[in-house]
Amino acid sequence: MATPNHLERGGRKFALVRDLAKGEQTQRQLAARYGVSQPAISQFAQRYAEEILETRANIDDKLIGLWVADKSARIAEYQDGIEKLKEIIAELTDSESKESALVRAQVSGLMRTMQAGLRAVADELGSIPVKSLTVTGAQVTYTVEATQQELEGLD
Repeated sequence: MATPNHLERGGRKFALVRDLAKGEQTQRQLAARYGVSQPAISQFAQRYAEEILETRANIDDKLIGLWVADKSARIAEYQDGIEKLKEIIAELTDSESKESALVRAQVSGLMRTMQAGLRAVADELGSIPVKSLTVTGAQVTYTVEATQQELEGLD
C-alpha cells in the first residue's frame, strides 16, 4: 500500500478532494482506488474538510481546488520561489568560493530564473505593455499599449 503522503501531490489531491466532495463512493472504496488505507482517506478528509466543502458547493467548476487556476495563488507561488532563489544567491555570493567560475555561472543562471519569475508576475498583473507591429506596403506602424491592473491583497 502507498503511503498517505502520496495523496498530497497535485493531481491525486485534486482528484481525491473532488471524489470526496461528490460523495459517490465510500471511503473504503476510495482507499482501494488510491491504494491507501481507509483511515488514510479519513485523515485526508479531515485535513482538507474546508476544500472539500468548497468543492462540493462548486462541483460544476472543473477548476475549483486547483491553486494554479487562481491568479493570486500563482503569484504567491512565484513570490515564494523568487524569495528562495534570493536566499540561494545570497548564500552563494557570501561563500568563500564566490569568485569561482562555477559559482558565477550558478548565480547567473539563478538570476535569469528569478528575472523570468518576476516577468511572469508582471505579465499576470498586466504590467507588461502589449506590443504590436503592423506592416502595410512601405508603412510600418508600431504600437505599445500600456495596461494597468490592480490585484487586491497584493503589494
